[in-house]
Amino acid sequence: MVWDSAAYAPRGAAFHGQGIQNSGRINVGGNVNIGIRGDDTETLLKVRLTDPRDDKKRIEQQKGGLLHGSYKWILSHEDFQKWRDGGGNQLLWIRGDPGKGKTMLLCGIVDELNKTGIKKRNIAYYFCQAANDKLNRATSVLRGLIFSLISQQRELLEAVRTDINEASGELFQDLNGWEALCRVFNRLMGEIERRRQTTYLIVDALDECLGDRNRLLKWIVDLSLSSIKVLVSSRNWPSIESGLSSATHKMMLHLELNADSISNAVDYYIDHKATELERSKGLDAESREVVHQHLKCKSDNTFLWVALVCQKLSHEETNPWEVLNMLREFPSGLDELYERMASQFLASRNAEICCQVLAVQVLACRPLNLAELLSLTKLPEKFVERWLRQVVQSCGSFLTLRDDTIYFVHQSAKDYLVEHMADSIFRQGLLAGHHTIFIQSIQSLSQVLQENIYQLPSLGSRIDSIKPPNPDPLNGIRYACLYWADHLVDAKAMREQDLEDGGLVHRFLENHLLHWLETLSLLKSLGLGIEALTKLSSLLRESKKGGKELDKLVYYALRFSRHHKIGIEAAPLQVYGSGLVFSPTHNVVRKLFQKKPEWLSMSSAGERNWSPCVQTLEGHKGVIWSVAFSPNGRHLVSGSGDSTSRIWDVVTGGCLSVLEGHRDGVYSVTFSPNGQCVASSSLDGDIRIWDVTTGACLRTLDSIISDNGFRDDVVALPDDKSVVLVNSSGRIRTWSIATGKQLRTVQIGHSAEDRLALCLSRGGRRAAWLSKGGRMVEVVDITAGKYHEEPWHRKMSDTWVSLALSSDGECVAIATADLNTQREIEVWNVTANRRIRTLCCCGVKTGPTSLALSPNHRYLAAAFLFDKPEWDIATGQSIPFTGELYFQRRKLMSLLEFSPDGELLVSVGTDEQICVWETSAARLQHRTLKIFDGAHTRKKHEIKRMTLSPDGKLLGFLGPNYDFQVWDTMNNRLLSTIVMKGNWPTVKFSPDSRHVACTWHPIGLWHAGGSIVELFDPVTGRRLWTSPGHDIDSTFFSADGKRLASAFLERSHGYIDGNMIQVLDAATGMCLSTFPVASPDSMTGSLAVALSAKGTNLATLSRRITYLSSEICIQTWDVITGSCTYSIAFPYNMPCKPIDLLFSSKGEYDHVVLTFSPDSRHIAYVGRHDIIWIVDVVTGALQKSLKGFWDRWPASTSIEWEPAGLVTHRGIYDTQALLNDARRSIEYGCDNIPMGALSGIGISLGKDWILKNGECYIWIPPESREFREDFPYYGESRNAIVFGGTTDQITCIRFP
Repeated sequence: MVWDSAAYAPRGAAFHGQGIQNSGRINVGGNVNIGIRGDDTETLLKVRLTDPRDDKKRIEQQKGGLLHGSYKWILSHEDFQKWRDGGGNQLLWIRGDPGKGKTMLLCGIVDELNKTGIKKRNIAYYFCQAANDKLNRATSVLRGLIFSLISQQRELLEAVRTDINEASGELFQDLNGWEALCRVFNRLMGEIERRRQTTYLIVDALDECLGDRNRLLKWIVDLSLSSIKVLVSSRNWPSIESGLSSATHKMMLHLELNADSISNAVDYYIDHKATELERSKGLDAESREVVHQHLKCKSDNTFLWVALVCQKLSHEETNPWEVLNMLREFPSGLDELYERMASQFLASRNAEICCQVLAVQVLACRPLNLAELLSLTKLPEKFVERWLRQVVQSCGSFLTLRDDTIYFVHQSAKDYLVEHMADSIFRQGLLAGHHTIFIQSIQSLSQVLQENIYQLPSLGSRIDSIKPPNPDPLNGIRYACLYWADHLVDAKAMREQDLEDGGLVHRFLENHLLHWLETLSLLKSLGLGIEALTKLSSLLRESKKGGKELDKLVYYALRFSRHHKIGIEAAPLQVYGSGLVFSPTHNVVRKLFQKKPEWLSMSSAGERNWSPCVQTLEGHKGVIWSVAFSPNGRHLVSGSGDSTSRIWDVVTGGCLSVLEGHRDGVYSVTFSPNGQCVASSSLDGDIRIWDVTTGACLRTLDSIISDNGFRDDVVALPDDKSVVLVNSSGRIRTWSIATGKQLRTVQIGHSAEDRLALCLSRGGRRAAWLSKGGRMVEVVDITAGKYHEEPWHRKMSDTWVSLALSSDGECVAIATADLNTQREIEVWNVTANRRIRTLCCCGVKTGPTSLALSPNHRYLAAAFLFDKPEWDIATGQSIPFTGELYFQRRKLMSLLEFSPDGELLVSVGTDEQICVWETSAARLQHRTLKIFDGAHTRKKHEIKRMTLSPDGKLLGFLGPNYDFQVWDTMNNRLLSTIVMKGNWPTVKFSPDSRHVACTWHPIGLWHAGGSIVELFDPVTGRRLWTSPGHDIDSTFFSADGKRLASAFLERSHGYIDGNMIQVLDAATGMCLSTFPVASPDSMTGSLAVALSAKGTNLATLSRRITYLSSEICIQTWDVITGSCTYSIAFPYNMPCKPIDLLFSSKGEYDHVVLTFSPDSRHIAYVGRHDIIWIVDVVTGALQKSLKGFWDRWPASTSIEWEPAGLVTHRGIYDTQALLNDARRSIEYGCDNIPMGALSGIGISLGKDWILKNGECYIWIPPESREFREDFPYYGESRNAIVFGGTTDQITCIRFP
């Protein structure tokens, strides 16, 4: 294997995330200081799972210490020396039966390699341990080795920092862990190869790797082709021999074939143990010699036998005069010894309890601590934890106890119990044993689980800041939380009654589902919970007695946990907060656990069921041009304009690999039939073949330049040995993947003729395109290299064309967008040359941007700009995907793809996202949609604009007809509807929330500059007064609510003369004064207005712009006289010409707002880049700037400075804390905010959290984060926040 160091160069991005909370360090060989610097800690801890150095030390201590004389023979062995020093022998496999000292042998090898002191040498090792589920998986091995390498040479960390940080959270432990780790390892190897360093990787006990062992063996075989030297050990298992058989550069060292060396090593070990007995028991020289001879005679050259016997003899209860008699009673061989140990505990008074303990230990997925064991066994009533220690000691030396955790003395001891003692330990069988553990798990969980089990202070308490209480209530149920479903699966026939409606599982989930999810989050294992629910769902499908209600509950539990996974993992109590608030109203989980929290004023009534969109995949930085499913439907590959391809896990939504290497956008991607490779075609002219498991580039084919000068090639892998490329010139090329050589080139038709809408069936069987300016459909048989029968002629418009082949190439769909005819989609059977159905596209204004045929040829999906219908081809019935938030985003759809089983549909838009849809759910939703129409209190209407009253008790929004509805957020009821007979109204609540001012332009008077200002009682809707105005832009209340100021443009003869201010008495509507605020001889940009607290003074902010300069001008005015009392100007630095600023469409135009401080000594205004500036009115100085505290969208019409503080989008910033802070600039998220400085409600900078008193409180799911200029999805007051795009989807959260 050759590592491409360029392909795996560090990308240099920085990311700060949550690490894995395990302590310790890992040994990497040599005299190396591996202390972790503060800036590297987060990254290193994400990889680290255990410390192999501590594992090595523990193993050596457990086995009585590492003796040089017991392993020195390996150092002079010819095969070992060839592996260590020679070239071409990269893999050494040490194999032997149990108890032959393989682990201690590798410990000695590690020590010897570390002694050499050779520079540029990396030594990393790992000990597989079957008894610990964290250490017995292929991913665990790879994590340990990676951590070893980056700890040994810290500079290597920079090569993989970005990959590790992007993994975040628990990715390395979930279903995507192996792929993510391989990507990191590949980068490391590329960097190590570049540095020309020798690397030794040592892995002990492959037979104890229980998770993905075959994948690990394949990876080791691949490593043997590189320059890395790999040493592994295992038992003599045929499966391991088969897994390593394809390695061509390997050597095998059989311990049984080195009997003399092993005998000498065991003899040395026996001599050491006999000496220990002599000292501890006070034996004389003769007795010592007898002990030595007996041990040597009966040991059968087995270290483990000697260790177990000497452990018995050295026990403190063994008297010196009993040693020789006991020694003579021990049988030869391990099995005989185990048999004797078993007979002893079976004959004791504690036999029943010992059998229970051993049965649970044998069946457990990992070693148990004493508290966990107590909860999983049916022990006598009032049996306490401390008594279990005595029980463990009574189990005939099969078990050992370390730090309250119980282990088998050796894997062979566990194997013996399963193979020879099953009838005694599992008296009702293994299935009954699993069933008992399942029942005990559920009962223990039901007794302990409760809401907020750690008594956390806030819903937003973050997982990385949570410390378990002492005593920890989860200590005894950790195992049950994680593995109860596994034992239910293994119980098989005995589980049927538990899967019935009202059965044990049903009752547990009904009462404790959310408590369980909370606990899983606390244990940082929510992914295992989702896997458990997935297993349970499979069991219910297979079960004959599975309950329908339970099946429904499990389905909704899965949707709930997947949808809210990110939020619950970040803060466990979000399962009760965000999880329930942002779930559909008809979700069973919400119905079971919903109890309205005090902070929820209004909840959505529109989403009654989960969206058919089950996953949104994000990560690409450019438009996505191609997607393809793997043959098993589990993975998806995407090609993007960002020059990368990504492989995704469709179930979890995780990105498994980022395939980097192309120099331009990736136009086409596909999987091989066996799913192990991906092919990608790029605009750079290259075709690359990638290994799906590792993400490595296996082959780059010779660069090809398209005949028409641009890249539009489509690629396919018809088999696992070749790759096919078809381009719009009609040329078909085939390459060998193994050699990279081009096998053949076939030209179809004339190369100069343009072919449109090129598509290729996934298996590479057929290609299709449109020629003759879009008026001819041509289908090509790739294998034969010619047209399929006769070309099809059909008169079609060339204005718009879409074309799609089914995955097997049997069917083709053709669509046009002729503006003069009815739009239709035709579906043809290619083989039979027969039209199957003509589908009518009624009610659409344009043709489809993309088509996709389901694998069974039954369904056709089409993307029409912002809609995505599906047709049943047999009936011609259209099935739109409707009624969900995802369609209110109005995203242009450009690409569709069905999964191999047709159960999923992938859609790609122009927003760099991939949406995965559950097709059956969409069809069901379509059939049931009519039942729900008009059934809600708040009928569904699109919201044009929304606003909250300052106290958060009233919500007003403009509907499609610009009627202003006022709702009581406390009681979720409509109070009044204010009808406005004009265009583009604006509304503003008074500071005391008792009035609402509305400004609107009467129909027909817009261009004349006329507008109306009216004041209403929002509760009754009664109009209090009406005042005709001018071309009013905005209206503002004074802080006491007694005066109302409006800014408008003065016009004469159709031209704008300047900005004017009008001040009204809020009680009567009487005009108090009108005065100009800017001279007419300068161009005036945006204008902002604010009244002082008592309404006696008014501040304006305007931007004066000329062609070469620009400045901000702040002025204060006397409201009654209209005279300017203060004026100051600031230079306005811009990266573009001022005149360009007026017409920018990229958000460069400033929406400027300003406010007085309560004492009128300061003015705060929001300017360019949404920076809040604080100006001292007395001195005119720019006193302070706040960055990141204000959001451009949704555009707020005002900023408030209340007595409590300055109201920002992050919360209310305390006035004294703000003004007394010596810093001239404070940036949110970067600078420290004093504790207690922020209060009230806010929203996080990333729009993903609702803030309470400056801290994260409620997580916002992705689909509820629509904060766009044209989409009024969000409104905020000082203590409330509201979400919603339509009137039936409003959620209002209010903190008292």
